Amino acid sequence: MILVLIFAHMRHSFLLTVFLAAAPALCAPVAAQQFVAETDVREVALGESVELRYVLHDAQADRFTPPNAFSGFQLLMGPTEMRSSGFRNGQTYRFQSWTYVLRPTRPGKYTLPTASVRVQGRTLRCDPVVVTVVQGRPPGAAAPASDEAVFLQAELSPAEVYEGQQAIYRVVLYTRQEVSDAAMVQAPDFGAHYHREMDRFDTRTRTLEHAGKTYAVRTLYQEALFPASSGHDTVGPAVLQLGVEQPSRFRGLTIPVPVTLQTQPLPFAVRPLPPAPPDFSGAVGRYVLEATLRNNQAPAGEAALLTVTLRGNGDPRRLRAPLLTAPAGLDIPEPEVIRQEDYENGAEWVHERTLQYVVPARTPGRYALMPQLVYFDPDSSRYVTCTAPDTLYLEVTPARAQPTATTDPDPGAPPPDRRLLWAALAALPLVAAAVWYLLRRRRKPAPGPAPEHMQADALQRKWHEAHRLLPADPPVFCNALLQALQAQAGAQLDIPLADLTKPAIRRRLAAHPDGTAAADALFQLWETCEQVAYAGLPVPGRASDLWEKAQAVRKSLQKLG
Repeated sequence: MILVLIFAHMRHSFLLTVFLAAAPALCAPVAAQQFVAETDVREVALGESVELRYVLHDAQADRFTPPNAFSGFQLLMGPTEMRSSGFRNGQTYRFQSWTYVLRPTRPGKYTLPTASVRVQGRTLRCDPVVVTVVQGRPPGAAAPASDEAVFLQAELSPAEVYEGQQAIYRVVLYTRQEVSDAAMVQAPDFGAHYHREMDRFDTRTRTLEHAGKTYAVRTLYQEALFPASSGHDTVGPAVLQLGVEQPSRFRGLTIPVPVTLQTQPLPFAVRPLPPAPPDFSGAVGRYVLEATLRNNQAPAGEAALLTVTLRGNGDPRRLRAPLLTAPAGLDIPEPEVIRQEDYENGAEWVHERTLQYVVPARTPGRYALMPQLVYFDPDSSRYVTCTAPDTLYLEVTPARAQPTATTDPDPGAPPPDRRLLWAALAALPLVAAAVWYLLRRRRKPAPGPAPEHMQADALQRKWHEAHRLLPADPPVFCNALLQALQAQAGAQLDIPLADLTKPAIRRRLAAHPDGTAAADALFQLWETCEQVAYAGLPVPGRASDLWEKAQAVRKSLQKLG
């Protein structure tokens, strides 16, 4: 009987261990579903076009309800539906979008209509987008001053921004000849303004009429710019080297000739913010706030947990914690930041911050909790108060009754069964004999490899797997090569894969003289593998060249790690 109990205890311990191991995955937070409207530009000239995208993040729509008529615009194309998925910060993500191409019909400031989607029984509606239509080209996208067959143009959208507002700087290529192998020689100088480089997954080419000639136009480089102060400033020129196809001595054949081009210096204006209210959070842009109360009922003397998530597209360094007015009877301390993430959504940089408030419950009663975020909206040029969709209520109940300790036996309790006690004592020699027999038969296991050797072996297997897939389909090979690069960077720089981001890698390599060059080489190869594996782009050159570059990056990481 004792042996049966021991076996049952071991079986339940094993099941408990399996459950605890799986608990983090089961309790992991689900990515927030978000439906937003986006445009490629906020200022457009008559005769040009603008793309309007309705994007659903981290979900799949059951039904899409299109917008009403576009006042002030002519519909050229749409909606075009697209679904995509990718890999970001160690996690997969997906989005679904509906794209319209519009052409303005008259100058003015227009609010584009909203749309809605149906997701798992819920209706999500996006916020409207404001677009300004001007008579000529926007100031930040002045008409090209060149009639060359190939030239570059710097553009900024919008051209006039507020402090802390996000603007997109682009290097645009205009060409009437085939161009290949574009590489950045000198990045633009943004001065003291905060900026973030953006991945360019959209490589589509559009056509534009200029000086009676038709040009193929595409974006080669883009950066998110967050002006730090008001006034007038200039983005320095960007220098790129391109391979322009030229006729060879053989009829019908062309060869790439290296050509170095640069953009014009791009002036821009930064407007100061109007006088701010006392509870202004410092955020400038578009923001949403979500709030949840972990336990909406707590006894007096205990505490409840309030979680607030902020998501927006302004300068993340300016954002402060939202205002949370404490009702009488509650004393709420400053929150703790438990999660922070910056990422791209295909059109702009977005930052997300999750804060946790510990709400002590002191006096019984019912309390309303309404966190508020006051931010400046550049589209309407006014301060906006953002709150959670629903008011949260905390019910504070009377304190729990404390049990009194006593040493007197319960007179109503049944007497102990002494037969079970004698049976257990009688089985003790048998249990001791079984334990002695198992210990005699147990062999001493051979010493296993050290954790460092195990990590090195796993890393080596990733590189072998990537090399084995070199002749395979390019997306499969690039996916394996990307995993090997990320594992190498995490191992050499002692960064967990879940925290393996570009800013974390740059901070770790900043102490080395050659750290910047190593980080640039790693990120360039990283982005190439992501574009081939997840965006369906072709391999630039040969796959064997990617492998050789990866080996060079691997050696530099081993040297600096």
